[in-house]
Amino acid sequence: GGHAAYCRRTMESTPVVIIGGGPAGLASSATLRQRGVDSVILERGDTVAPAWHRHYERLHLHTQKGASGLPGLPMPKSYPQFPSRDQVADYLTGYADHAQVDVRLGTEVETAERQDDGWVTTTTDGQAFRSEHVIVATGLSHTPRIPKWPGMDEFDGTILHSNEYRNGTPWEGKDALVVGFGNSAGEIALDLAEHGARANLSVRHKSVVVPRAILGIPILTIARWLSIFPPRVADFLSKPLLALLIGDISKVGLPAADWGPLEQIATKGKVPLLDVGTMKALKEGSIKAHPGVERFTADGVVFTDGTQLACDVVVLGTGYIPAVEEVIAEPGPAVDEDGHPVVSGAKTPVEGLWFVGFREPPTGRIREIGIEAERVAEAIAG
Repeated sequence: GGHAAYCRRTMESTPVVIIGGGPAGLASSATLRQRGVDSVILERGDTVAPAWHRHYERLHLHTQKGASGLPGLPMPKSYPQFPSRDQVADYLTGYADHAQVDVRLGTEVETAERQDDGWVTTTTDGQAFRSEHVIVATGLSHTPRIPKWPGMDEFDGTILHSNEYRNGTPWEGKDALVVGFGNSAGEIALDLAEHGARANLSVRHKSVVVPRAILGIPILTIARWLSIFPPRVADFLSKPLLALLIGDISKVGLPAADWGPLEQIATKGKVPLLDVGTMKALKEGSIKAHPGVERFTADGVVFTDGTQLACDVVVLGTGYIPAVEEVIAEPGPAVDEDGHPVVSGAKTPVEGLWFVGFREPPTGRIREIGIEAERVAEAIAG
């Protein structure tokens, strides 16, 4: 039974096991190494940072390259201000080499559990690692969130989650609906319109839209400057400028929020839509906005206001769940009831268990990952 299988495993010892070889895993291993602590990164994909190799092609970083490097290696000078998906993927691959981290690719973690005074992490291919610490670096985008609507099974078209979407070429001349209004949804709708699809957006929640840059200054830099004020005050100060640059989003059929971007981040933990051209397309009508989806039909969807739309493809820009419990046997008080880590980048309530990269800060996720990795490495190295 299980015991015999367990005995067959090869047991390897290392001070720290890091689950996930994306930016957070790489930065964690690199910052530990700078402090003389060895670690092993277990990555289920066949490259480091597989998500960056897999994202839709149009994607660019929303944060300027100067604020997006990981500890010990800035992004190349030759990169544009907002690097492309491929440039970020190349940078991360180069970072793994530069930092000389020990990454085991194609290695999926089955479970990590507390044993005696440490951790034992087992993989689906029969390996086991004993360590004093486990850093979970699988990130906020681990498992696609697929909502269930009535009639989904009857729909004759294609349903994709945003993580399966590459580009709009297959949908030229077709009717496409993107559900959601996060940054992926907004940019995928634009990509579909640019590829000649009839693009539609379904937006259920009240939304806040900000430009990606103002007068060439990235909005996330401005957010950092404004962070000296309470969020409401900062939003009040920036309101006239946003009204000028973005306009009234309710005029194009989007539900406008009665709060500002920084208050949204502070109270809801959600980044506003960073506009990369979606608003212009909505104003010109190459993307049309609709309310939330009520149900699917054989040839399309019915919205909450009773209107219908026939469509060939529905892209779900509905986000992800962190699914930490898929790898940590008993995270206990280290995660909340939604499965989100209660602490990212610092000591958790569970001995030897750490999380890096589970926050969505206004100043950009990769920059924040570097800061968290340094803090955790410092705490582990003592």
